[in-house]
Amino acid sequence: MVDAEVFDIINRIEMFKNVYEVVRIVDPIKKEVVNIQNEKVESREIRCFDCWGKNKVCDNCISMKAYNENKTLVKLEYNTQSSYLVMAIPYTVSDRRIIVELLKDISDSFVLDSYDNHLQSDLHSVIENLNNLLMKDALTDVYNRRYIMEKLPVDIINANLSNQQLSLIMFDIDFLKKINDQYGHQAGDIAIKGAANCASACLDRKADWIARYGGEEFVVCLPGADKQKAFEIANKIRGKIQNEEFIYKDMTIKLTASFGISILDIGYQVTIEKLIEIADTNLYKAKQNGRNRVEM
Repeated sequence: MVDAEVFDIINRIEMFKNVYEVVRIVDPIKKEVVNIQNEKVESREIRCFDCWGKNKVCDNCISMKAYNENKTLVKLEYNTQSSYLVMAIPYTVSDRRIIVELLKDISDSFVLDSYDNHLQSDLHSVIENLNNLLMKDALTDVYNRRYIMEKLPVDIINANLSNQQLSLIMFDIDFLKKINDQYGHQAGDIAIKGAANCASACLDRKADWIARYGGEEFVVCLPGADKQKAFEIANKIRGKIQNEEFIYKDMTIKLTASFGISILDIGYQVTIEKLIEIADTNLYKAKQNGRNRVEM
């Protein structure tokens, strides 16, 4: 990443060093950081999210969104010491896009009678809630489609870099329209939320995640999982949904769901669109072959 074009970018953003506490260049896919120190560019083996002290990739990764949309974006973030305004500015360097991040400490910018630990905690909760609002589905409390489009490319790149497989599961609720027609859309919402809860309960690895793709359709990402593991988890979710009873008013609703799986094998390059397309095609096969089943 460190080359003449990067130096040129650094020269152009030099003016920001007097305004922002941190000025850095980020590759949001690889999570690499190039720091500007004493007028030198230093590649450092740190991850861009390490500064927040949460030991995980940011759910609301503003730099990944700026990367995807190729426009400047702003968010609030915090660590144990301070709260920050983060600006992410995309630049194209040769055949790749990088992000310039500007971090401004805004802890003392809020008009508060006493900026004590309690108020700081409240502020951090507000920031956390805002980030969740942007990345979480309001009905099910799992991640939303935006999260899929921003997190899945990162997981694909990481799988390739670490020579691991990645499995993607797509599933949706069978005959949800009948539930809506028979019981009403509130019952349909209970079914959608219940299916999401069942799937979430079947994921026991920190790297795994689930997101609502749209309507009654969900995506489950399993970094490092081969086809056997993916089939086991998909079938586990299928069985849990089938065996669960969902209560709406005084009525008991029973559900089934159909599943399609796609696999990113070691060494293969694939776009997120293709990976989703393959899983969706297999989901369609599950529907065609009788529903309440897993196809891969």
